[in-house]
Amino acid sequence: MKTLISTAVASLCCVALYSCASIDNAEHYATTGEKLYAENCYGCHREATTLDEPKEFIHKTIHYGGKIMPSFEESLSEAEHQQIIDYILKQR
Repeated sequence: MKTLISTAVASLCCVALYSCASIDNAEHYATTGEKLYAENCYGCHREATTLDEPKEFIHKTIHYGGKIMPSFEESLSEAEHQQIIDYILKQR
């Protein structure tokens, strides 16, 4: 019984890791903004269509962070900020 449970847990972990890896490595993104959104935003925000704030607010939040959101000032370039914003705005 212990072996069966261990095997089941290991299998689920492998499936989870495989699905994450395939998302990161997939070349199915239509734009760089979509890929950057998937890599940096999707984990918390899921659908970009729910981000209905003005462009300036989105830029400021990406750059400086929010209440619990980290700042991307150091990890993303200004061009990458803009690509994410463009992607979000096109989803509306």
